[in-house]
Amino acid sequence: MEFLIAGLLGVIVLTAIIQKPFFGLYLFTVMLYIKPAIFGAIFASMRVTLLVGALTFFALFFHSRKNGGLRFFDDVQSKWLVAFGVVMCLSLATSIWKSNTVGFIGNFLKIYIAYFLITNLLDALKRFRAIVWAMVLSMLYIGVTSIKSYYGSGGGDGRMFGAYSGALFGDPNDMALGFTMLIPFLYFDLFRGRGILRKIIQLGIMGVFFWSIVLTQSRGGTIGLMVMFFVLWLKNKRKVLVAVLGILILSAGWQIAPQSYRDRILSIQTAADDDNAAISRMDAWKAGVNMMKSRVFGVGGGNFGEGFVLYRPSDAVDVQGVRRASHNMFIQVGGETGLPGLIIFLFMLGETFKGLNRTKRGMTEDGGWKIERNKEIVLLADATFVSLVGYCASGFFLSQGYNFVLYYLVAFSVVLEHISNQENEIGKIEKGKKKEA
Repeated sequence: MEFLIAGLLGVIVLTAIIQKPFFGLYLFTVMLYIKPAIFGAIFASMRVTLLVGALTFFALFFHSRKNGGLRFFDDVQSKWLVAFGVVMCLSLATSIWKSNTVGFIGNFLKIYIAYFLITNLLDALKRFRAIVWAMVLSMLYIGVTSIKSYYGSGGGDGRMFGAYSGALFGDPNDMALGFTMLIPFLYFDLFRGRGILRKIIQLGIMGVFFWSIVLTQSRGGTIGLMVMFFVLWLKNKRKVLVAVLGILILSAGWQIAPQSYRDRILSIQTAADDDNAAISRMDAWKAGVNMMKSRVFGVGGGNFGEGFVLYRPSDAVDVQGVRRASHNMFIQVGGETGLPGLIIFLFMLGETFKGLNRTKRGMTEDGGWKIERNKEIVLLADATFVSLVGYCASGFFLSQGYNFVLYYLVAFSVVLEHISNQENEIGKIEKGKKKEA
């Protein structure tokens, strides 16, 4: 029966993707969040997510022949991403577990597929919004099911794990990051002047995200959230009002938060000396630095845990032979791809921030932000900028250098710059016509 259902769904999905490649991207995005494997073993064995991505890629290729061709990584951010992939492949030369690195590079291919599809298919704000909402609704599903599972199993004061063990957002820290980076998009969308019902729904979703972050008790997620709030405050013109409201909301949230969450957050200031988990994290960072010093291209993509066994500091608190995650995406990337990989990774992030700033400047010249479409582009650029700031802040304490979410944000910066350039060209043409008239 499972094979019959899978076959029927396959025919329907294949037909839809061939006709509308954007549907394939939408489905691919949802599948990256909600792993099809949780719905049955057959979906895991078929590697459905990669299959949908590949089908969408080929459908886009044939459709593009009618629409002027494809965009092949012709932006600065994209070139740095390609360079990062090259260095990741070069890490095979110094990899301590080559077969694992080959598998890791193959899995990373999904990120390139997603990036390529986004930069070619998100050619309008309507599609951009649709993908953002695909991410929001997917994370809302994860949040609601996880909260239900948490309270249903008598979670009490423990940490909330994802409802689906082994899924990308099954870990509390990873899940907290997933919620954190989507909050700016909901926040800035509140300023688009839509109906009151829509705003209530958005505030409700934000409430689910905030409470989910509290239940994960993720210190990295909370730090990212606080940094993000600070950047949002800097970008807001009504700083005093926003500061007062922020303090009131945070105070109320702090009072209703579980005691275990408050204790864990307060432990941040003493964690470096008293918390074995924090001390172990410092050991992982030292090991990552040792990997960069010892191997030009690191220990190979996906091999940080094995590298820790070889390069752990002599006074590490862990037992010899125990694998450890990096708990820092910069250390993770540097340890696995070497100093060249880390430098390229940093340049890619830097160009992403610069691209978002270029987009905002281009839309705000001559008061252009007052036009509804231009205003929306500015809000989306701000949302992506703040989201990336929060991601980097959380990523300083989490092993998230290869999470597809990060590369979606990089792709968003490219898309917004393209859309803003198109709007500017249209504006110039319209101004020219007015002068002629």
